[in-house]
Amino acid sequence: MTELRKDPLVPKTIGVIMSLREGLKPTLDPSYGFRYPQVEQATKLGPLEARKYLEHLRQEGILKGELQDKVLCCPNCNMCNVTFRFKCPNCKGIDLEKKQIMEHITCGYIGERGQFVNSTCPKCKAKIDDNYRLVGYWFECDTCKHRFGEVPLFGTCKDCNISFDHREGAIVSAYVYTLSDEARDFAERKLTFLGNFEAILSKEGIQAKTDVVLSGISGAKHKFDLVFEREGKVMVADVVVAEKKTAADVPIISLFAKKYDIKASRAALIAIPGISENGKRMADGYDIYVVEANNAEEAALKIVNLFKRD
Repeated sequence: MTELRKDPLVPKTIGVIMSLREGLKPTLDPSYGFRYPQVEQATKLGPLEARKYLEHLRQEGILKGELQDKVLCCPNCNMCNVTFRFKCPNCKGIDLEKKQIMEHITCGYIGERGQFVNSTCPKCKAKIDDNYRLVGYWFECDTCKHRFGEVPLFGTCKDCNISFDHREGAIVSAYVYTLSDEARDFAERKLTFLGNFEAILSKEGIQAKTDVVLSGISGAKHKFDLVFEREGKVMVADVVVAEKKTAADVPIISLFAKKYDIKASRAALIAIPGISENGKRMADGYDIYVVEANNAEEAALKIVNLFKRD
C-alpha cells in the first residue's frame, strides 16, 4: 500500500469516503456524465480529473468499486454533453419513419401495414381478417425514400461539436466507491492516531498540527504528517503505520530530503509499531529521531521527552 504514503491526495480521498456511510456515490451531470463533488472539493481536482483519479485508486486496489451505471460520451473530448439522433444511412437525413411490416398468410404478400386499407390485401384484394402475421419493422427516409432495417444512431457533442456513430462513443462507467480492507485498516489506524496525538500533546503545552505543507528553499512544497511547536522550538515528523516493524528506508530518505529543503533543525519518524535496526542506523546517520510506539499515548510521551531533552 505504498501509494497511501506517497500521494498527498489519498488521505483526503479516504477521509471523504470514510465520512460516507454508504460509500461515495456518483452524481449525474448533463455535461460530465458522472461527477464526485465531495472528492472534487477535497482534492481541488476538476470533474474529469477526479473521476480518473478515483478509477486509478480502484485499479491500484485502494478503493473498491461497485458498478452503478454506464453512459455514452464523446470519443474526442470525453464530455457527455451529447445529443443522439437517428439518421438515414444513405443521406444522413433525420426525417425518418418507422413502418410496421405484415404478411398476408393466404397469398404470401408482404408489405407495410398502411397498405392493408380496410383490412384488405393490396395484392389479392381479399379480407385478411386474422389471416396475417407481423414480421417486423423497417425504416424509410422521407428525404431520399431509402429503406433500411437498422437505423444508425449518431451523437453530436455540444462541447467540441463533432458528430460520431454511437459505436465510436466512449463508454464511461460510474461506480459507488468504498475503501478496500487494507486501505480502511491503514486509514483507521493512522487517522485515529493523528487525532489522538493532537489532544494528548496539547495538555503538555505542545502544539501539534497535522497534514502541514511547508515550502522549501528549492521552491518545492513538502507535506508533513505532524509539526510540533513549543516555546519557539519546532519539530517536523512523519508517521509510518505497519503491521510489524518495517525497514522504513523510503520514509527516512523522504523525511531527510524534506527536512534538508526546509532547513528544519529537528525531525522525527514516528513508527507504529517500530522500524528495523538497519532503519534506525539510517535515521541516526541522517540526524532523524526515531519514535517507536504501539499507540498515540506512548508516542506522545516520547515526543514530550524529546522536547524536554532539547
